[in-house]
Amino acid sequence: MTAETVKHFDQRWRLTRAGVVNVWHYLDNEFIISGGRLILRGANGSGKSRALEMLLPFLLDADRRRMDATGSQKVSLDELMRTGARGQTNRIGYLWVELARPGEHLTLGAHIKYSASAHRSEVRFFTTGLRVGEELPLLDANRDPLPRGRLAERIGQQSLTDAEQHREVVRTRVFGLHGETGRDRFTGLVQLLHTLRSPDVGNRIDEGKLPQILSDALPPLSEHTLEQTGNRLDGLTETRAAQEKLVETLGHVQRFHAVYSAYAAGVLVQSATVLRDAAGELESAREERRDLTDQLNRAHSDHAAATTRAAELEDAVEELRTSIDGLRTAPLFKKAEDLAQRATAVAALQRSAEQALANAHRARTDETDAAARTTNVVAELQAAVTVAADLLAQAVERLAVEDISRNRLPISIEMRTEPDHTVIDSVQDSLDQAPVAIERPRSAGVEMLPESLDDTASAAQDCARAAEERETKARRREDEARRLAGQRAAVESLEREADEKQQAADDADTISAEAAGDRDELGVALNRGWRAWLDSGTTETLLVEIDRSHSAIEALDSDVEILCGDDPSTDLLLDDLDRLATRLATPVVDRLAVDVSQINDEIRAERDTAAELTVRQRELEAEQDPEPPAAPWQAPTSGVPLWRVIDFQPGVPDADRAGIEGALLASGLLTATLDGNGDLRSVDGEALLRAATVPVGSPLSEALRPDPSAAEHATAVQRVLASIGWQDPHATTSVGPDGTWRNGALLGRHMPTAAQHIGATARAAARREHLAAIKARLGRIAESLTAHQDRLRDLGAHRTALDAHLRTAPTSRALVERRVTARTQRKQAEDAADRAWNNARRAESARSDWSRREKEHRDLCNAMALPPDADDLRAVQTRCARARAVCLELEQSCGSVIGVAERAREARQEYLSKRKRRTDDEATAESARKDWYREATELAALHEALELPLRELTAQIEASEAELKRTNRQRQEADHRAQSRKTEAETTKVRLETANRSERSSAGHLRQTGDLFNNRMHLPGLRASATPQPLKPIQDVTDPAAARRTAEEVLRALRSTKAHDVNRLLTALTKFGADTSGHLEVLHHIEHGVHLIRLEGAENYHDLPAVLAYLENRVEVGRHALTEREREVFTEFVLGNVTEELRRRVHQARQLVQAMSTSLAGTRTSHGIGVRIGWELDSGDSELQRLMQLVGIADQVRSEQDSEELVGLVRERVQRLHTTDASSGYTAHLREALDYRSWHSVEVTILGPDPGQVRRISRRAKISQGETRFVSYVTLFAAADGYLSGLPDAERALRLVLLDDAFAKVDQRAIGELMGLLVRLDIDFVMTGHALWGTVPEVPALDIYEIRRVGDSSVVPTRIHWDGRNRNYLVSVQPR
Repeated sequence: MTAETVKHFDQRWRLTRAGVVNVWHYLDNEFIISGGRLILRGANGSGKSRALEMLLPFLLDADRRRMDATGSQKVSLDELMRTGARGQTNRIGYLWVELARPGEHLTLGAHIKYSASAHRSEVRFFTTGLRVGEELPLLDANRDPLPRGRLAERIGQQSLTDAEQHREVVRTRVFGLHGETGRDRFTGLVQLLHTLRSPDVGNRIDEGKLPQILSDALPPLSEHTLEQTGNRLDGLTETRAAQEKLVETLGHVQRFHAVYSAYAAGVLVQSATVLRDAAGELESAREERRDLTDQLNRAHSDHAAATTRAAELEDAVEELRTSIDGLRTAPLFKKAEDLAQRATAVAALQRSAEQALANAHRARTDETDAAARTTNVVAELQAAVTVAADLLAQAVERLAVEDISRNRLPISIEMRTEPDHTVIDSVQDSLDQAPVAIERPRSAGVEMLPESLDDTASAAQDCARAAEERETKARRREDEARRLAGQRAAVESLEREADEKQQAADDADTISAEAAGDRDELGVALNRGWRAWLDSGTTETLLVEIDRSHSAIEALDSDVEILCGDDPSTDLLLDDLDRLATRLATPVVDRLAVDVSQINDEIRAERDTAAELTVRQRELEAEQDPEPPAAPWQAPTSGVPLWRVIDFQPGVPDADRAGIEGALLASGLLTATLDGNGDLRSVDGEALLRAATVPVGSPLSEALRPDPSAAEHATAVQRVLASIGWQDPHATTSVGPDGTWRNGALLGRHMPTAAQHIGATARAAARREHLAAIKARLGRIAESLTAHQDRLRDLGAHRTALDAHLRTAPTSRALVERRVTARTQRKQAEDAADRAWNNARRAESARSDWSRREKEHRDLCNAMALPPDADDLRAVQTRCARARAVCLELEQSCGSVIGVAERAREARQEYLSKRKRRTDDEATAESARKDWYREATELAALHEALELPLRELTAQIEASEAELKRTNRQRQEADHRAQSRKTEAETTKVRLETANRSERSSAGHLRQTGDLFNNRMHLPGLRASATPQPLKPIQDVTDPAAARRTAEEVLRALRSTKAHDVNRLLTALTKFGADTSGHLEVLHHIEHGVHLIRLEGAENYHDLPAVLAYLENRVEVGRHALTEREREVFTEFVLGNVTEELRRRVHQARQLVQAMSTSLAGTRTSHGIGVRIGWELDSGDSELQRLMQLVGIADQVRSEQDSEELVGLVRERVQRLHTTDASSGYTAHLREALDYRSWHSVEVTILGPDPGQVRRISRRAKISQGETRFVSYVTLFAAADGYLSGLPDAERALRLVLLDDAFAKVDQRAIGELMGLLVRLDIDFVMTGHALWGTVPEVPALDIYEIRRVGDSSVVPTRIHWDGRNRNYLVSVQPR
């Protein structure tokens, strides 16, 4: 076989393991799936197919109805759990598969709990990243399957889901399918897996039914939708004749409503169009005004700059002129003092100019402050107007709801502002500063619409009074309605009581049975609760070993219904259960107490030891030398021991020192007492060693000497040392460096590690060693104490956890209460029977009186246009109260607006006054500055000229005159530019004023059209008649953007509606009035240019949409006729559900077939045979052609006539099937009539092997049976590849096919090619077969399990691993 490409998805999910625990005859079996490939082989009945049915695709689709591979639904999970139970009354089992991808594992599993008494299995699915085995054991220490509670403890309660949730997790996480489209694709994928898994695929292939197999692999319609609609159709009853006239009236209303709806839509479209045009006109006017404002601002800015430049040049000209005049008059001044008087005058001018500049600066500040105050007041006014406008809108809306006239209320309240134009001027704050361009502060004029809010406030007050009057009427009627409701409740109570007593005996039995059932359910739940508590991991951890021999536990384990029934002995058992947890915990509590006591004893002992060591440590730190150990026969005396008065001779090695001290210590000489004669005495005073008169040959003084710190004993020590031999075998008393000693007939040897008592140095070293040892011992004691404290905390935590867990033990209180309740139910039922007859007579009288009063109440409500229902009347009061409250708020708000408007006017006048004052002060300042500047410049020139010779003076005059001419020329050019900019600004200002007038006119037009639009939108029934979509009026009629959006929303909502003119409306109205005469009263009037229809005779509903809805509701509630209900059900089914699903399914099927063809395009058999697939609608059935054409039209654009035709076609197809076979339910007929797969035909065409050779696959095709099967399997695998490769997340999704009884009647060579194709397509597979191996070179890795079972024994699988070259037989996989 050839394939165009080799596929490999590195990151996708792959099958790695699967397992069955305690289901059917599988006890605890695990299947390793190398490379995602598994074959289960064995004899018929061994259980190979059963394993596939239990595992896949069940753990993917969680559909227990489709476990049977044959599709016959003969295999049920209940039966699987019953078979092989071997006496287990309540059996728990697990099914699981493990998926893996790089860095991640995912286990999909099902926990199954089977009740033999109920013959029912409860399934909870789970998904977890834990792997079954060490991470997730499914068996406890006793090899019993974990109960659900302990499973939840290990994986988390959130990981346990029902079937629907499990499908969602698999769909999204394993296949990457999200949303509604993903749900459809998952349904198709599962259908494909089920189709391929069917064991009769091979036989159907032989029969030439490959096209049918491919068709069956396409996703069907939702079974839930079909069943739901079929059940509704099956449950319909005969129609009631009383509803026929109501249906007829509804038809008249619907037809007239259709005409009026088109008319209303036309009215709203016309109003919205005018509104949109007015909004566009205002937006254009505002845009033009903004553009002109920008132009004017730029012109003012350019003019200010040009004016500033001209002023600067003017000053320069004036300075040059003054300088020239000064230079020319210079000869007249011969001395500087001649200029003194002139300088005094210039100084006076300077002071005057500075004062004028300061006044101008203050005036500018005052103007800015006034402008800010005006802006603040205008903002405050805008806020007040906004509040008033909102209240007005609320008032209008709430008044309209209750049909209360809004009197003289305007449609809106708004405020228009006309801000001043931007002005940029050049100013000078000091004499030595250049002119600076500044933007003048601006204010805004205010115009209120309407001009006077006094009328609005008065109208609001009138509306509030009208709302209050209607509220009062409604309150009175509500009181009567509630009295009637109370009276009716009393009547109904009497009637119900009488009816109940008539059925007393039956009711008593029913109530008693229900109470007993509740009691028994609670008893079973309590039993299960105790079992779960006893089996929980927490109980096992805290109580360790539970005494299962306890009578209460044995009772619970003996029967799940042990707590059911009304046996008095159960009360005693319940008492035992209430004390059970405490009794079970008593040994643990006692053991904890003993442990705590023992630890406390150890703590006290170690603390005492630590205290003793601490005392010894202090003594050693105080340099108290430790005494050497005395011999048992020695006791302390009053003399000086020898070890305190001797020391080693210098140069004695450390090893010899240790030997000498050990020998003296062992011989008793070291601790003996030294007397004044040089003798050593024991405790009884006997001389242990007497000083010899003749020294020994080798005395101990060679190694020891008297201690220098004990000089008073030196002589005696010398005599003692001279009497003891040092390595002298002839001496009576002698010691050696190796610890040997001899004293008369006694001898021995003792060799310590080091000397500790002889000499100050040794004793100091010994003290340090002892201190170190004590410190180490104290450290160990501290660590031990810490460990004891930790252990005490652990024991305390254990006790705390135990106490808390004991509180979670189930209690019997609820069951005891339920048992008492069950015992009292019959007594209560019997008591009710005695009162039946009297209550019936009282109820009859009360019913008559209530009917009379209720009729009077309804007549009064109709006269007042009020609803008769108390809650509706309360709602009317609430709405009227709200309308009254908002009208009163509106009145107060209008007063606030009036006050703030007056302050805004005063602030504006103040600002204008300050601006006038600033203009005058700036003019005065500029005049004073120029006077000073001219005189000061001339004075400066005269001062310069005093020192100049005549020739230089003349030259300077000439130069200044030339500069004057040039500056004059520049000044004239600047003046010209300033004048040009001024002219431009004036022209733009005129245009701006025209634009402002145009904007105001457009705003007025928008307000008028907006008011009319809102008035029409508030007309009763007009909006609802035009469209069911919610249309809103304009919130602010002065906002063109909001108006345009509102208009466009209306136009968009009504764009597909064809409007009717008034003549057609009036014609339809005449006919409508005639048709409904005697049932409805039709009233006609015109308001705001719109024809309005008011209907009487439909209770409290008057406008056309409300009456239509009322009648439709009445018809729906009262409809029992089969024909009418079928039409309703079919319409809802076809238009609400099935059409869209059909469209999606057909589109999905086309994509799948296209994916198959694409996958097959590059695939050929070894004989050169290829396959091509086509999928076409049956062209010979015109009804199907039309049906698919209508289905292909989107719901949003399909016309009403087309929708009715579509419903009719579907209904007709179903009715034909129902007429043929009325015994079958509607679900079956719907499934057959709407099976789009049967509407199409799959054409499988065989290509080759000869060039251009084309044949349709069938039993007549001239190819062998093996070749037919081979080609068919290739086609099916291509279908799977096409579907899987087309998934949105194909790089990560699981790729899998399932085959039961795979490749029957296909030779081994072909099997190798087919498996090789699956490997090249990178598709995992699980197959079963009687003699199937799959050990071919094309497969790099594979696991085969030989399934064996004898009689009713457990399954024993044997694993054979194929590594691509060799079969590796492994040991039989016995149940673990």
